[in-house]
Amino acid sequence: MLNSKLFFIINPYATRAHHAEAKIRHTLTRYSTIDFALRHLRDNCSVSTLITKWLPELRQGGIVVAVGGDGTISTIVNQLKQYKLDNPVGVLPAGSGNDFARSHQLPLGVQPGLSYLIHHSQPTALDCLRIKSASAVHYAVNSCGVGIDGRVIHELSAPDPTKSFGQLAYLKSGIESLFHQQAFDVAVTVDGQTTSIEQTLLLVIANHGAFGGGIPILPQADPTDGLIDILYTSRLHTLDLLQVVPQLLLGKHLSHPKVHSLRGHTIQLAIKQPEFMQTDGEPMGEAEWQVTCQLTKQMYLL
Repeated sequence: MLNSKLFFIINPYATRAHHAEAKIRHTLTRYSTIDFALRHLRDNCSVSTLITKWLPELRQGGIVVAVGGDGTISTIVNQLKQYKLDNPVGVLPAGSGNDFARSHQLPLGVQPGLSYLIHHSQPTALDCLRIKSASAVHYAVNSCGVGIDGRVIHELSAPDPTKSFGQLAYLKSGIESLFHQQAFDVAVTVDGQTTSIEQTLLLVIANHGAFGGGIPILPQADPTDGLIDILYTSRLHTLDLLQVVPQLLLGKHLSHPKVHSLRGHTIQLAIKQPEFMQTDGEPMGEAEWQVTCQLTKQMYLL
């Protein structure tokens, strides 16, 4: 049984977050010893606002619980890192993709997730991507992508925040993006060894194996092994795409001769033309990216 205060942050736009507050309050009435606070994300109430408000209590302990999808988890982790807080993060999977939750076999939905959190969860330290650019430091729970991946998230995110991020929506937007994405060059340095990649459409840096609502982009990625995994493609023609896309859905695309992977402890990217980037399904904008990726640790209740 949990004996720490729970700080629930509910994303009301999340697919499975309908009536989340009522479900949480109803469940917790059976546990008089569990103290909790609960807030919704609104236009005037962001994760940053809530973490700042709760800061004195969080410095004393407590668990921040994300009620939403991967983007909600990621935003909470970023705010905790900003304040140098080591509070564990709990997850009630209520998004449409829920790649983090699926990777750790967490039950989907608010009530099943809360029951599991209370009765079965254990403190677990996982690797977390630390992505440093010239202007900022950002943390990614699942993955970071440039090219088609970044463009898909850019298209799905604008202008409707309630738009679905499930696998079908991701694939549909991905196919559409193939007709707009130009091949680009990137220099990737892995632990001091540089690879010059020419005419790629996609580069993904991952800490977990799936993205886009369960698509197994890097099945070998393990958030406990201390390594960062990278996937990129050589120049893909129409015939290649017809082969790669079905293989991707089955997690067998790494056998294709134009799909490549790398892994290491420190990753540096140098992209000299504007490209869209995403982290954990959140758009990072379009820029000429010069970034360094390393790992740090984040505590969860899983």
